[in-house]
Amino acid sequence: MKTNTAASAPAERRQHQRRDVDFAGSIRFPDGTARACRVKNISPMGALLDLGAKPELPATFRLIISSEMFSADCELRHETGHQAGVLFTSSRAEALAKFS
Repeated sequence: MKTNTAASAPAERRQHQRRDVDFAGSIRFPDGTARACRVKNISPMGALLDLGAKPELPATFRLIISSEMFSADCELRHETGHQAGVLFTSSRAEALAKFS
């Protein structure tokens, strides 16, 4: 009997495939302070950030990737261990051009 493994795998919800990267980034908090991070993967819609320690992020902030001359307002979507997934709420057209 042949089993359908695709049916048992979780459905991919992302519209755009994320690309593995290793960019130095900076998180700019609403109060103006900043925190360094690494961008581990990115798509036109969002990114996975590695903070090196348990993230304590606000619901919204700005991500800056100087080497790519890119910045976007972000919404925190999930935190796991020392990583955080974010959704871009601005600069999506620019991200589409740069990271798709």
